[in-house]
Amino acid sequence: MRYYICEPYLDQSYTIASWLARYKKADLHGLVMEGMSLVDVDRRYKSVSPLREVDLFDTDGCLIPTGAASTKYLLERQDVYLGQVALTQSAIRVYDKFWMLKQVEQIGIPSPVTWHELEEVSMVPFFYKQSYEIGGGIRGIARRKSDVPRSDLKSLMFQELIESRGTYGVSFLADRGKILTYHVHHEVESYPDCGGSAVIIENYNNKRLLEYSEELISGLDYSGWGLCEYKYCPKREDFVFMELNAKFWASCEFTFRNNPSFVYLLFDIDYQPRPVERMIFLERAFLRGVPFVISRLFEITSKGSVYTKEGWFIRTLVSRTPRFLISFAKRLLIHRSTSKKW
Repeated sequence: MRYYICEPYLDQSYTIASWLARYKKADLHGLVMEGMSLVDVDRRYKSVSPLREVDLFDTDGCLIPTGAASTKYLLERQDVYLGQVALTQSAIRVYDKFWMLKQVEQIGIPSPVTWHELEEVSMVPFFYKQSYEIGGGIRGIARRKSDVPRSDLKSLMFQELIESRGTYGVSFLADRGKILTYHVHHEVESYPDCGGSAVIIENYNNKRLLEYSEELISGLDYSGWGLCEYKYCPKREDFVFMELNAKFWASCEFTFRNNPSFVYLLFDIDYQPRPVERMIFLERAFLRGVPFVISRLFEITSKGSVYTKEGWFIRTLVSRTPRFLISFAKRLLIHRSTSKKW
């Protein structure tokens, strides 16, 4: 079976490629978004080409969108089918986070106080993020209004800061508003620390989180895969909805290991479960900085499963190296290469 994996440089793409290579002996091909490099992609891919050059209606394999950009690109053109699950075009509605919050409020699920404009913000500190899902993007905690990047004001939304450790997630597969299978987790630490991809993640059982997610998926008549995210609010003594990601999530390795129904329904992989109570994504831990790793050394070395990707140490080293040193090293290598030719 030939699989075309979009955005092969993403963590979730690496995970999916690993499962397909191991259990399906799959023929893997990478598809990159416009402007992204065709190099530095996992060597397991037999080819890498731009997604825009692919005829979506005449492919000889299975297309797998992974990140927000590729999922949006495909959904704007067609439904996406993976195994027994279909992510329908209507899922693209949740990318508009203001629209999504309106649906949450109508359903009756707790949501944070939200402002459209910076001038409307009436409490500090507060949280800001992209108002339309683009995959990553600007986000952070502002102690004062002047902390918010002025160049991107029109693309941002502003929310009350809910101060509690980590985020809670319900990953799921759904069909016409009904959840087929799910997994609940607590993302204890993230990168970046204000919210992003999991660094330390644990299994977590909570009926209310599942009930809220079921109500939401039903109310949206949602079909496909996704991740509902929540924060726990000590003031409300309840979970508060943050967002619904209509795409594969960066910590899907943890989900797949704990609930084999995901890989069975999506990729027809019959996997005997070996549950993992906790997982540490080591590359992201180092991206948080050496002091963070030292402070969490006991958790990293003695509890749970440590997850790494090939080449993680070099990537981390490069990412923590000042740009001027990288530029100097490149110039030095070019100079030596030119000198040898002469």
